[in-house]
Amino acid sequence: MGCEVPWKVTGSFLFEYEMMRIERPSYESVAFIFPGQGSQSPGMLHHLLDHPAVVRTLDEISEVLHSEVCNLDCEQALKSDVSVQLALLAAGVATRALLEQPLNPAAVSGLSVGAFAAAVTAGVLSLQNAA
Repeated sequence: MGCEVPWKVTGSFLFEYEMMRIERPSYESVAFIFPGQGSQSPGMLHHLLDHPAVVRTLDEISEVLHSEVCNLDCEQALKSDVSVQLALLAAGVATRALLEQPLNPAAVSGLSVGAFAAAVTAGVLSLQNAA
C-alpha cells in the first residue's frame, strides 16, 4: 500500500547545489535558497526575530539536541564545524517558520549543509532527523 503524499520531489545535483522541486500548490516565482558553511556569524541565532514560530522551532531543535541551540552561535562555538552546521540548519528552518503556511515555494535549494534546511522546508526530511 504505502502512504500517499500530495507532492513529489525531484532532485538533481549541480556542483554542490541540491535543488528540490516541490510539486504542490505554490507561488511559481518564489524559491527559498539556504546558505552553506561560511555564511555563519556570531550571534546569528540571537538576531532572529522573537516571533512565536521562531521560538517554537529553536525550542524543538534544542529538545532534539538535548542542549540549547542558541549556545551554538557564540564565537567560540562557531570554531566547530558541527556547531556551524547545526546553527545554519536552525537559522534556516527558523527563518522559514516565519512565513508559515500557506506560502509554498516553487523550489527550494541549499548549498552544502543548506540542503538540510531545504529538505526540511520541502517536507522530505523531518526537523528531528535533520538535527
